[in-house]
Amino acid sequence: MKSFIILVLLAALAAAMAYTKPNEAEFKQYVLQRVMDSSGNKLEQFTAALQVKGFLDSCQYRNYFLWSTISKDGKVVYVGALSHWFAREDFPGRWEIHKSPVS
Repeated sequence: MKSFIILVLLAALAAAMAYTKPNEAEFKQYVLQRVMDSSGNKLEQFTAALQVKGFLDSCQYRNYFLWSTISKDGKVVYVGALSHWFAREDFPGRWEIHKSPVS
């Protein structure tokens, strides 16, 4: 009986992970929103949006059953699972979001 309950809980966890896996459109919105939040004026937002578009065009989205990945130059940059995007810290070329200095 205990094994059956564990199996049911594992199946429920897998179903929840598959259902809440973020897609490519959510990644684009995630990166763009983070850039817009860190940009100050409209000119900075416009130039940052152009840079983000170039970054997104060079990335490749891969869909797996329980998670998603974003790759750049053959290396995983972001992993998406449970409605969240996790940045891989070991990849120096990922999109860095720098806040502008406060005047």
